[in-house]
Amino acid sequence: MLAQDPNFNLMERGVRRVARALLRDFGELQIMDPASRGREQFVRKALARAEEALHSELAETRPDYGFLGALGPVHNGRDPTRRWIFAPVDGVVNFTRGLPSWVITLALEHKGRISVALIYHPIENQLFAATKGGGAWMNKYRLRVSSPVHARDMVVALARDGGLAASDRDLSKCVHGIRVSGAPGLEFAHVAAGWMDALIIDGMGEFDRAGEMIVEEAGGISRTGCFGGTVALDVICDLAPHAAAKPSARSKA
Repeated sequence: MLAQDPNFNLMERGVRRVARALLRDFGELQIMDPASRGREQFVRKALARAEEALHSELAETRPDYGFLGALGPVHNGRDPTRRWIFAPVDGVVNFTRGLPSWVITLALEHKGRISVALIYHPIENQLFAATKGGGAWMNKYRLRVSSPVHARDMVVALARDGGLAASDRDLSKCVHGIRVSGAPGLEFAHVAAGWMDALIIDGMGEFDRAGEMIVEEAGGISRTGCFGGTVALDVICDLAPHAAAKPSARSKA
C-alpha cells in the first residue's frame, strides 16, 4: 500500500500543503480583472513560492536528494541516484485564466527510473499516485486503465503543442470523442483511472514522467507518445496509424 512507503507520505504532505497555498492564489485569480497587467507576474510569484516551499520541506527530511523544478535551477544532491521532479502547476494557462483544469505533479527518481509518482488535482481533492510495482491509486481506490470493445466507445485525450494534426481529425471521426484539457498531467491521471481511454502527447518531458508511471502501474502501456491500455492503443493504431505524437522540445509544466 502507498501509506507504507515513507517517501510517498513525505510527498503527499508536501503536495497538499503547497496545494492549499495555490488554491488561495487561484481564488484571487478568479476574481482578478482579466485585463490586469499584473496577472502573469502574480502567477510567476505564486509558482515560485510553491516550488521553493516544497523544495525546502523535502530537503528537511531528505537533504541529500537532488531537485528539479519547473521554474528554478537544478539542485544536485549529494546522493546522485535520487532526485525530486516537481511541477507546481501543470496547466499554467488554465491556472492563470481561472480555469480549474490544472494539477500539481511530483515524482521521485531513483537511478534514472521513477519510483514514486503523485498527481494532485486540488479542485477535486483527487490524489493520483503510484509506487513502482505497487499499483496506481486515486485516494483509496485502485486504478485500472480501460479496455474498450469498440472504437465508437472511446474517448481520447490530446496534448498537442500546436493545433490538431490531420491524423487527429481522422481519429475523431471514428471514436466517440476527442478531449483537450490543456493539462497533460490531468489527462495521464484520467487515462490511469479509465475515465479516458488513451492519451496522445507531443514530446514527453521530465515533468510528464509522473503521469507515465501512474498509467503504467494502472496496467497501461506506451507506444510512441500514445498512452493507455493495450486494447485502446491497438484501436488507435488500426484507425489512425500516423496519430503518434510529433517530436517536441516541450518539457515545462
